[in-house]
Amino acid sequence: LWPFSGASSMFSAAAPPPAAPGPKRRSIEDLKDEVVLTEAFGRKTQALCMEASKDEFARCRQLAGQRLFCALLTRHMDSYAGLDGVEEEKKKCSNIDIMVNSAEAAHDQHLEEDSANA
Repeated sequence: LWPFSGASSMFSAAAPPPAAPGPKRRSIEDLKDEVVLTEAFGRKTQALCMEASKDEFARCRQLAGQRLFCALLTRHMDSYAGLDGVEEEKKKCSNIDIMVNSAEAAHDQHLEEDSANA
């Protein structure tokens, strides 16, 4: 008789493996990442920021991206209504002034930051 034969019966009734998590719910952030990383989106933000200075170009593209995504969200709200985080994104978009162009907004923000640091 093997000295550990009783031990094998102790481990045979081990707990079942944990249940696999359900499919991850799609979030507005997932969608935003997919959209802003496309080549077409990059070309659009670059074109919108052609007038921005070299110092403000990156910030301009970030602001332009936010504005473009908000416009997309507004146009397709019915399609995105079930996504996690969509209400928070709508709130962010409601604070964005789409009437000011991105280059001007980047310049204004740069001036605000300079005056705050002075």
